[in-house]
Amino acid sequence: MKLSILTLFTFLMLHLSFTASAQIAYPRFQKHMVLDGETAQSIAEHFNVSVNDFCLLNDFPKDVKLKYGQVVLIRQLKDGEKEIVEDAPLQKTKTVKMEAAIKPVEEKQKTATTKSTTTTEKAKPAPVATPVTKKETEEKPFVVPPPSTKAVEVGPGGTKYNVSQSEYHTVAKGQTFFRIALIYGLSVEELKELNGLANTTIEIGQKLKVRK
Repeated sequence: MKLSILTLFTFLMLHLSFTASAQIAYPRFQKHMVLDGETAQSIAEHFNVSVNDFCLLNDFPKDVKLKYGQVVLIRQLKDGEKEIVEDAPLQKTKTVKMEAAIKPVEEKQKTATTKSTTTTEKAKPAPVATPVTKKETEEKPFVVPPPSTKAVEVGPGGTKYNVSQSEYHTVAKGQTFFRIALIYGLSVEELKELNGLANTTIEIGQKLKVRK
């Protein structure tokens, strides 16, 4: 009987240990579903994160073009935080549909009013309206962040990057050329030039020179 209880206790401890290690190996992230017209700059400003950190977390290049409905990562969640995906609010969709329905009615009313006025009064030349342009959000230029001071950087899906203190970085499974460049404070072109590469294709076990 004592042996059975001890065996059960050992099994439970191993299960808890495995569960804890699995949680550490696969961190969770706050996510966001891209709305129509959103950019890396606007999303970063909305969630109060830097564009550099946003691109680094998602393995995005500096000139990334986001697509409607695309799910992006915002930040790594802390223990106990609920994992959710924020998407387009329904209110915005309803408002757009309502405006689309109201606009034709307003146009018909304007047309009818114009015809009535021209039959009773002498037509006057309509004033030239000054075109109103929507002020677009000015995107700040992408700036390569300084080299990471962490021992390990974590990317999307839990991919880990051991930050080398030597002149070279050894490529591991799941790592990308863009993220390696940012971790060491380099642009993609600088990392390619350091290693005499014509493209960004890398292989597991490949050594990349990461320090000038």
